[in-house]
Amino acid sequence: MPTPRPRVTGRRAVLFAVLLGLAAALLGSAPAQAFSLIPGENVTTESGVVQGVVSLDHREFRGIPFAAPPVGNRRFAAPQPAASWKGERSARSFGPACPQAVPFLGIRYPTSSEDCLYLDVRTPPQAKSKNLPVMVWFYGGAYLLGSTDQYDPTPLVTQGNVIVVSVSYRVGPFGFLSVPGGTANAGLLDQQAGLRWVQRNIAAFGGNPGNVTIFGESAGGNSVCQQLASPTSAGLFHKAIVESGACGSSTLDGENLAAAQAKSADYAASVGCPDAAAVLTCLRGRSVAQLLASPSARFESMTVGWRPVVDGVTETSGTGTAFAAGAQHQVPVLIGGNHDEGRLFVALFHHLKGLGRVDRAGYEADVREVFGDRTDAILARYADIASPDLALGTVWTDGLFACSTSLAMQSLARTAPAAYAYEFDDTDVPLQNLDPLMPLRSYHGSELFYLMDKALALPTPILNAKQKALSRQMIGYWTTFARTGDPNGGGRPTWPQASSGNLLKLTTQGAGPAPSSLAAFAADHRCDAWT
Repeated sequence: MPTPRPRVTGRRAVLFAVLLGLAAALLGSAPAQAFSLIPGENVTTESGVVQGVVSLDHREFRGIPFAAPPVGNRRFAAPQPAASWKGERSARSFGPACPQAVPFLGIRYPTSSEDCLYLDVRTPPQAKSKNLPVMVWFYGGAYLLGSTDQYDPTPLVTQGNVIVVSVSYRVGPFGFLSVPGGTANAGLLDQQAGLRWVQRNIAAFGGNPGNVTIFGESAGGNSVCQQLASPTSAGLFHKAIVESGACGSSTLDGENLAAAQAKSADYAASVGCPDAAAVLTCLRGRSVAQLLASPSARFESMTVGWRPVVDGVTETSGTGTAFAAGAQHQVPVLIGGNHDEGRLFVALFHHLKGLGRVDRAGYEADVREVFGDRTDAILARYADIASPDLALGTVWTDGLFACSTSLAMQSLARTAPAAYAYEFDDTDVPLQNLDPLMPLRSYHGSELFYLMDKALALPTPILNAKQKALSRQMIGYWTTFARTGDPNGGGRPTWPQASSGNLLKLTTQGAGPAPSSLAAFAADHRCDAWT
């Protein structure tokens, strides 16, 4: 039975809890509980019968194994086929989260286990589930954190009449270690195994395996870009939605193989496995706790410890290079980000760790940690922002998210069969005032509250009338794109293709969503400083 979380009281504890959750689902959600609706609704999969639950407007099938437990000799290896079972298997509870470190403060995450390769299927009622579009969700968490139960995409199902499948994948060293005999991109291969399961099984749930859209946010969005560029994902999906994926970014995008191998060797030595000839056997003999004790497994700064690897097999180039050359899978793409992505991380790594406001020295140190010898030029370019807090949030927004997204938008506008770009910029998003030292505005992950009932481990707060209208529009755009490859229709404001030089501003200000130019986006985010 999982250890209960510490009891939290007071405003500061609430701020800690909320913003840790927002920053990459650091809190996790409550331990998985049985879904207390009407049991029944059996579906036969390739491995056996699963029994889900039904409500008035949708069905859920939770914790379906799509691969064998990656334990023992399967640790650090590509996913293997799941075993079959006899009789009915209950699909009323989520599977455990894949192993991940507690970042700081002793806040606990959901029940975790190496036996974690499960997926969840949400569908409309059985009578409506006939040949429906399928959306496959990859969670975020800096490739260090996350689980499927931290998100509830039911509104996409009930309002958009689609099926949503949430796929778990290994993170941290379990997903991206690169040592002799191991698999460098086990986490990406987990995602592909989930997509192959969808191809073989989703028709039994009422889905169309020929109309699959992959989507994700943060590292989940970057995962979508990795799958767009991966030769081994060919034919597994037909459309892609990238939310705040920082594709092409130096901190999330594919790492050079030699650098990944050197980092992995250092990591192995740090956990007591320095012998390259026996490293895989040694690491498979270490406990989960020993493997997670490394600082590289924790999310405590904007330098990410583990990420995909350009290994020449699963990934043959960085995503930015692939998009620029038109070497990605030729499917329609919807891509964008949020206007103030970086502010959340200033709150997380400074304000809410008891460090208070960022001073000039701390600002420079954080910029130098990520950008190295480019620091002086960056500080000069942002010298007009007097507040170090706001300056750091803006640098992290522009340098780690917006400008890599801008380049991806421009490349996909040229090389994809259809590309639609957006910027989410609602200045009054839920929870944006919870940091007392700085308004969070349209922070990283905040758009998910307009698409889901629960996101980043937090129930969606009550939206005001304009936000509800924007939520309905966004759900309509996302699910219509999943259905047809074009988000337009349903009386919503027209969304121009990126090839026209425009994106769509998703906002409640003024008349609501409206086109804006890609050039204005690049100028607003000072992308001249990041080329």
